[in-house]
Amino acid sequence: MTLFETIDRIDRIHRLIQMEATGNAEEFAERIHLKKRHIYNIIEEFKSRGADIQYNRERLTYYYANKLVSDYKMIAFYHL
Repeated sequence: MTLFETIDRIDRIHRLIQMEATGNAEEFAERIHLKKRHIYNIIEEFKSRGADIQYNRERLTYYYANKLVSDYKMIAFYHL
């Protein structure tokens, strides 16, 4: 995978979380063509960089608990 493909994937993950449109972990993985375990790893990486990501069992989606997450913060994620 090239650098730009990685950036695009990270951006897509971020946007799905931001829109609260991820589905459960299995659906999320299918949407971005990854294995479920990889989704968990990515979420943990986002959390280690300050994102407060939670899962809503009623709505079946991941979301940012701190609504202050903005696109400018994603620049830090691009340096994975």
